[in-house]
Amino acid sequence: MLRRYIILLFISLVLITSDRVIGFGSVKTVLQVPLMPISYGLYSVGYTVDGLVKFIVSLPSVYQENLKMQDKIKSLEESLVRYDDLVEENKALRQQLNIAGERSGQKVMASVVGIDDSNGAIFILINKGARDGLKEDMIVVLGKSLVGRITKVNRVSSYVLPIISTQSKVPVKVLTGGDDVVKGLLVGELNKNIVLTEVLQKDEIHTGDLIVVSGEGGIYPTGLLVGRVGEITSKDNELFKKATVEPVWVLEDLRTVFIDIK
Repeated sequence: MLRRYIILLFISLVLITSDRVIGFGSVKTVLQVPLMPISYGLYSVGYTVDGLVKFIVSLPSVYQENLKMQDKIKSLEESLVRYDDLVEENKALRQQLNIAGERSGQKVMASVVGIDDSNGAIFILINKGARDGLKEDMIVVLGKSLVGRITKVNRVSSYVLPIISTQSKVPVKVLTGGDDVVKGLLVGELNKNIVLTEVLQKDEIHTGDLIVVSGEGGIYPTGLLVGRVGEITSKDNELFKKATVEPVWVLEDLRTVFIDIK
């Protein structure tokens, strides 16, 4: 079969060449029908080869265009990320400015730029420092909620001890809805949670109660929100009971904070 096609292909080429030289006239018409599939095949092959050659020749320019398009996409993605960051910062700033009217003092906005884990405790690194007026023991907030306090200040950065750190202890009170004030101590647990401790067994607290800073000790200002009472653990043979705390903010989502400048 293959041999027959080769012979027909050879005859077709010979006839085509002869027709161009001497012409066949009516003979061409008679032979045109049986040789038509071969002619069409040759045309198709030639067309395909021509397209393939053009495609190969255009590959370098297509590759360059593709690189340019990738650069444009990357640039657009970076612009979108910067835009999202600005939107979040502006949103946080507007919220904090509205809240700041309820409290006296100036506030400095800072971005969270890193997390430091030293000696078993966790610290938040922010991009504001001494040149911005920051000092040790200044309070760091997000809205009406307490984030922590500054423990170390460099020229252009500072370290914040967050309330979730194992080194953090904050005197608090539970708003039970009654006239009695339930006092307790908020401590960091495993550098990711906060726990309400030192609540007397006789004091009633309920899941969902708000927990705010009591102001005792003079370090943290009174009234700042720290979270809500979660699961309560109470044993009759112990002097105190404790509870998990549902925080207002989550460390992984913390991008922007504010510092009280007194």
